[in-house]
Amino acid sequence: MMRFGGAPLIARAVEALRPVVQEILIVGRRAARFAWLPGVHWFEDILPPIGPLAGIYTALQYAQSPYCLIVACDMPFLNPSLLSFLADAAGGWDAVVPEIDGRLQPLHAVYSRSCLPAIEEMLAVGQHCPLDLYPRVRTRFVTAEELRIVDRRLLSFLNVNTPAEWQTALALLEEQTVRASCSHLP
Repeated sequence: MMRFGGAPLIARAVEALRPVVQEILIVGRRAARFAWLPGVHWFEDILPPIGPLAGIYTALQYAQSPYCLIVACDMPFLNPSLLSFLADAAGGWDAVVPEIDGRLQPLHAVYSRSCLPAIEEMLAVGQHCPLDLYPRVRTRFVTAEELRIVDRRLLSFLNVNTPAEWQTALALLEEQTVRASCSHLP
């Protein structure tokens, strides 16, 4: 609910998704608090809150589409062009996962409903990490070089989990605002 660039982070995420997907689901604990967002469906986790894999599972269970584009709500610079790129790459794959600087991005990825059996098996034996899903399903890893075509600085992957990250994001927002205002000068 923190405001960033005049809007709550969750609202920014929803607006980045709108041009890319047909339905938007918000999944998590106390999801009903987001009922004020127009055109959004919200669902409590089906399972007790045991981590992001349970949220992915819930989204896949409720989604009308065969694919879900999963993003975290703490990413203030989600890029619709990059999200479209990931969605377009999903055909024929169970998961499409970016890899940035050697780190996989499971909460900025695409998952097919075909992942449900593997996720159910994992959850049944206490495995809760999305990274453990990828060897079990057909996964396409998308490189930073591919992603830079649509998001040169890869700002889509910046999240704000700490005060320092929040300050970095605010500085980047200010930089973007200045750059946009200067682009109108002769």
